[in-house]
Amino acid sequence: MDGVKWYEKQGPGPELAVSTRVRLARNVQGLPFGERLTREQAESLISRVEEAARRAAAPFQTVRMDQLAPQQRADLYEKHLISREMMNKSPAALLISQDEARSILVNEEDHLRIQVMSAGEALDKYLEEALRVGALLEESLEFSYDQQLGYLTQCPTNLGAGLRASVMLHLPLLTRTGQIDGVISAASKVGLEIRGLYGEGSRAQGELYQVSNSVTLGFYEQELCEKLKDAAGGIVRQEQALRQAFRQQYPGRLEDRVWRAAGLLRYARRISGQEAEELLSDLRLGVDCGVLAGVAPHKLNQLIYQIKPACLETAAGRPLEPEERDGARADLLRQALREIQEGE
Repeated sequence: MDGVKWYEKQGPGPELAVSTRVRLARNVQGLPFGERLTREQAESLISRVEEAARRAAAPFQTVRMDQLAPQQRADLYEKHLISREMMNKSPAALLISQDEARSILVNEEDHLRIQVMSAGEALDKYLEEALRVGALLEESLEFSYDQQLGYLTQCPTNLGAGLRASVMLHLPLLTRTGQIDGVISAASKVGLEIRGLYGEGSRAQGELYQVSNSVTLGFYEQELCEKLKDAAGGIVRQEQALRQAFRQQYPGRLEDRVWRAAGLLRYARRISGQEAEELLSDLRLGVDCGVLAGVAPHKLNQLIYQIKPACLETAAGRPLEPEERDGARADLLRQALREIQEGE
């Protein structure tokens, strides 16, 4: 492995597609679900999953939640590697690859959550990878399965394929025109959900949205991903049309906003997380529209996580006061964005 994290790489698909995540919910036959699992059973399950991964020659490192500091658990959450609920669960563990693209959450809502993430839109490829990891684990662990219902899960909405796939999209024009509400409503009618950066109940930080399937029962995994791809493609086309129309109707206005954002990001000495997210959204829009050059999209993807509080504290090696975080964030952004140039 090259040591490069998945979010530091350039991904396939349109610029608006920031990342892909495919997650499979699985439970082990013979063990009670959810809170009915005893501490001894939960500890034993972690060991069984570790052994199954070793037998499958899967290169995972085990991270125990109860052995991490709160800031370290928050860092994992900010990177979408664990859920908010798992931050305080014990015993619980995360088995994770070096590039953080493949992971197994043990003792979350379900016994296992097999997760694969990548930059860009790559649903087909990473669905295949998630299913491959699941099949390797199932050689040692028998999963709870019903011939009619499919994979059995703690939450009924995951019954069947047990699949939650999502594509994260950058949708600034749909957001600013208020049309995102109609898009969200339309998606809900066809079995899809559009949520903020951290899923249910979260806001759309940096005008980033997760588009995902909401049901799994009665569908094959490939069907669900194909439906999601079609929907995401339609949303991307709506956003692109709005961008084109805005630039034609208001010449120079987008360029002015983008360069104002670039100026603040390049020269600010302190910047809050919310302001940085808003300015980076404008910067990403400028890069996508060819207004700016010198900044690769994957660099902006990387900054999504690097500017978060826990990530800044991890980099500093200690807890930071709010003003210290704002200063460290500004330093990071100035360094990362020093090569901004005028686009074509």
